[in-house]
Amino acid sequence: MVLGAIYSLMATGITLVYSILRVINFSQGELFTLGGYALYYFSMTLKLPDVFGLLFVALVGYLCALAIERAIIRDVYKPALERPSEYALMATFALSILLQNLMLNVFGYTIKTPPAFLVGGLRIMGYTLTWDRILAAVLASVVYLALYLFIKTSWTGKIWQAYAQNRTGVSILGAHESRIGMHSFSVAGMLSALTGALIAPVYSVYPNAGTLPLIIGFVIIVIGGLGSIEGAFIGGLIVGLTQSLVTGFSSAAYGYASIFLIMIFFLLIRPRGILGEVERIA
Repeated sequence: MVLGAIYSLMATGITLVYSILRVINFSQGELFTLGGYALYYFSMTLKLPDVFGLLFVALVGYLCALAIERAIIRDVYKPALERPSEYALMATFALSILLQNLMLNVFGYTIKTPPAFLVGGLRIMGYTLTWDRILAAVLASVVYLALYLFIKTSWTGKIWQAYAQNRTGVSILGAHESRIGMHSFSVAGMLSALTGALIAPVYSVYPNAGTLPLIIGFVIIVIGGLGSIEGAFIGGLIVGLTQSLVTGFSSAAYGYASIFLIMIFFLLIRPRGILGEVERIA
């Protein structure tokens, strides 16, 4: 459950970008890694309270995603250019490889581990659950809830929902497409960076640390439903609980294998996921 709450934050970022912009962003794994590095160097250099470190990570993730959106992604939905959706898919995949190698050259392959948020743990039925993981899960849940309320209740959030359902109609009514894309993509990048920062004290950070969480994020949105932020949270809990239970009774390898088996199961019996909607092609 703890891992699920953290993973669901990553999945929420992926599904937010897809539901609004219809873009699959492979570079979110590298924003995850960047969040871990940002927290590590902030903590080791400035030695300020962790809350300031997480705020710094959120800012770094937002600004880096903003730069990616302005340089690459906006061409997809800019009417004058009429780029196909595959353009963003290939561009973000190439960017992912580029950023991985850039971080390898800048940070080296030495594994970095930020200081734990809290020490000690809670022992339940023979298993120890560290306070560090519990706090990370609580913070991830709070961030998810804040985003959910923002999207469902704020004026900007309602515009995002309308744009996801009918781009042309929202544009005719005067909404600024460029701003919608810019801010939604940047918020998704912030979520990925925060996920990396929350999990880094437990699993450490290295140049390709974001690859597996990105894959797990895709698994979660397949289970929860592509385009549904509620489904991303539910899917994250299912994945986290399954992985933890299987790992506890066997090994980590079987734990990871189990979540892919669940994904295959959902693809066979419910391809649209738990809360996904059926899209009409014609």
